[in-house]
Amino acid sequence: MGYRLDNLKKKKSIFEIILFFIMMLLLIAFCFVKFMEFNYRISKGNRNLFYVTMVNKTVPIIETVHFDNTAMVENQFTLKNIINFLFDFSIDNPKSIIGKEFIGISMVNKDNISNSGGIKGFASDSIVIKTKENGQVEPVSEEGNPLLEATLNVFDERFVNNSSIKPRVLIYHTHTGEAFVPYQASSRNENENIISVGEELTKELNRYNIDVVHDKTINDGNYIAAYAASRETVKRNLTTYNSFDIIIDLHRDAVSNKAAVTGNINGVTLARPMFVYDTSVPNINENLRIVEGLKNIIDRDFPNLRRDDFVYTSTSSKFNADLSTNSILIEMGSEASNLGEAKNTARIIARAIGEYLKK
Repeated sequence: MGYRLDNLKKKKSIFEIILFFIMMLLLIAFCFVKFMEFNYRISKGNRNLFYVTMVNKTVPIIETVHFDNTAMVENQFTLKNIINFLFDFSIDNPKSIIGKEFIGISMVNKDNISNSGGIKGFASDSIVIKTKENGQVEPVSEEGNPLLEATLNVFDERFVNNSSIKPRVLIYHTHTGEAFVPYQASSRNENENIISVGEELTKELNRYNIDVVHDKTINDGNYIAAYAASRETVKRNLTTYNSFDIIIDLHRDAVSNKAAVTGNINGVTLARPMFVYDTSVPNINENLRIVEGLKNIIDRDFPNLRRDDFVYTSTSSKFNADLSTNSILIEMGSEASNLGEAKNTARIIARAIGEYLKK
């Protein structure tokens, strides 16, 4: 009898071990699939970034000598980001973890209640924007075909430059191939990528009687060295034109959640803008003067439109902001944004620049 019990216990133990290994294999397979999806999404088609990161972590000398870490700014392979993606919650926000079990907590919290009693910030699929002229605007879902052209009219003739000396703005794109819906996330077609948004910004700034140099140089032929290439682009323009009132590196972010990057003004959807900068830049205070000036104007006329600044404390390229005291970087929505939504935002940025430069 004792022998039979021992035999059953052994079989049970073997079964538990086999079951454990099967569960581990399934977990590994799940994590691998999700990680590859994460790799694809945040690399925006530049899949070699994952392998570059792996080499950097295992052979540090290569990173020190050959790697520009700023190339990874929009492609962060960190343990925190991977965990956030795998389990669909934010380590930085404990409420999001609790909200997985208690749905009401994830939908509403005290920080999201506006004074008017409504929910401010994120709605079901867009941001509630409070405009100066029309008060609170209800969120409107995007319908029909993706928006390809700008439809938002925010031009204000009060900010047209009447001086005999025209302000001058430089627009360039470190990641020239960044594209929008309905196209691939990366494209060399200027009608599909961030260059098209730069053209819209150029046209609107011209309406404010501001001269614009829109440099369409492809800087991301080698994605890892994109900031080194765009640095030469900025230097070349500074040599040619001597100075600019504002230098803009125009991007679009890498965020798959469309709700997080979509705004709505009077039923018109647009891509929420975000300013990015590195506080280690020697002339950061001068650059932040422009950033804060534009933010104040945007926040006054279009509250809740901006996403919070993305701030870095040290990058190898300094986002090229050390080349000028008038340099800024703006992200226009993300790969989830429609091209026309980003163009709508370009019109708001132009209006803010027009007012800022007229002061």
